[in-house]
Amino acid sequence: MSNLQQCHPDLKLLYSTKKDGQTPDKNVLKDNSPACRYYINIWDSIIFKENLIYKKFVSKNEEYTFSQLLLPRSLRDDVLQYMHNSVVSGHLGVKKTTEKVKKLFHWYI
Repeated sequence: MSNLQQCHPDLKLLYSTKKDGQTPDKNVLKDNSPACRYYINIWDSIIFKENLIYKKFVSKNEEYTFSQLLLPRSLRDDVLQYMHNSVVSGHLGVKKTTEKVKKLFHWYI
């Protein structure tokens, strides 16, 4: 997963700058995809741990927080299908599958 994040066009700038503890230059953003610009705009909620990048989710009332793995576009359909159909999930419906996915993953729409 780390390699996918490092190489993905929407995530590689975010990955490298977070890994190095740097803040990206805002002038570079105009040359990047809307997804990359989105991730840079939520910079303060992005965390780097165990060689992966996550978005830190904080509930509105700040009662709970969790880390959502930033998922490369190439894996989204596979993850959605797995989360919906896996034996562990018990073949959840759309709403419950969506809730479960949102607790684990984040991506630019």
